[in-house]
Amino acid sequence: MTITRRSLGFGVAIAPVSTLAVPFFTKALGTNAEFFDWQHYANHNADLLIAGLKSASQLRSHWLSSGLSEGRIAHPEFHAASYRARYPDLQAAFGSNNTRLYQHYVIHGQYEGRDARRSGALIARLGDVSIGSSDRCAGAVDSLVFGGKECVNSFDHGRQIQTACLDTRFEGCYNPTQAGSRSDSLGYLSSSQRMSGSIANSGQTLNTSTRAAFWTRPGETINDSGVFGCTANNTTVVSDFVANTSYTLVSRPSTTLIRYDLTWTIGRAVPANSFMSELVTGYHTSDFSVGYEVVSDNGYAARLRHMGDHLAQKGQERPYPTILITPDGSRAIGVYSAPVPGATTSYATWLWRFGQNQSSNDCSKWTIVRRYQNSFSTGQTVSARCYIVVGQTGDVHQELIALMQGSVS
Repeated sequence: MTITRRSLGFGVAIAPVSTLAVPFFTKALGTNAEFFDWQHYANHNADLLIAGLKSASQLRSHWLSSGLSEGRIAHPEFHAASYRARYPDLQAAFGSNNTRLYQHYVIHGQYEGRDARRSGALIARLGDVSIGSSDRCAGAVDSLVFGGKECVNSFDHGRQIQTACLDTRFEGCYNPTQAGSRSDSLGYLSSSQRMSGSIANSGQTLNTSTRAAFWTRPGETINDSGVFGCTANNTTVVSDFVANTSYTLVSRPSTTLIRYDLTWTIGRAVPANSFMSELVTGYHTSDFSVGYEVVSDNGYAARLRHMGDHLAQKGQERPYPTILITPDGSRAIGVYSAPVPGATTSYATWLWRFGQNQSSNDCSKWTIVRRYQNSFSTGQTVSARCYIVVGQTGDVHQELIALMQGSVS
């Protein structure tokens, strides 16, 4: 087999892969161009977090010393086992040597147009944007990649892009949560049960169905840093509330739009003015540290908004769609859901900081909250549509304006 570099204009035939001598890659492994992303590594290797590896430098050091040779997932574009299984010539040349497989992809495979992405994964893609879910979080989204970087912080269960609902009479103590229970913590297993998951629409739609676990275990009492205290109102670990979610990637002139559709099936009757849903909540890497809100009654201006401290206060709910950005403005995430009759829709933001060597724990958060006035009976369904917009700051702002004005379907 003769391999020719593709699309770079070399037109130079190189040796068959079965005899190719791939030198040890002595450059600084782990740079962005070399298919290592420390946040993606943390999201998909919970045992490292449990072992106390929580800083970017600790995670990178582990990958270099052990994770690479073990074939651990460290980037959405490279998975050693899938790369090996997809190409018999690589299997013959490198066998189970994951380091050699990685070196081949970095030096040659990516330019040959080879596919090293994980087989069978629940990941929807459009261009350079991908959104995915793994078994760990039972249908919640634990990966959103754009601008070449992982943007989701999936440190523990509940910190993903996900949905939850609650009976406001009991605060967080009757709180079905898609990603799992509070006690699931850093672990690999979720108390929530993913009922189904699929990729559709030519790979651009991620669908999941989840029977949500309660945030609190039966009998558990929580006191959230003085914000609220309560004792579990549920008598089972898993609820009868089912969340069906669908994320569809849509290309726009300057952004990528993620159209998000949610349907909750109500598991226990909730009286009027007591049902609330966090329609969708996003936990992101800590570099999304600046918050804006788009104010419709001020010419759709984007103005700075306060980011609530997770230990000291609740994120203030406000009626204005939110944008979180990196300080240089190169990456932004905006969120919007059109108001609906019989409910109020609001947005909140937080900034979480835990101190030195806590890179994988630090994060930023937004949520779209909908509080319903009417009552709901067991088995009834309630649906919502939201939008998540990713791109550069100015482009995301303009896209939110278009959504708010109703010019985007």
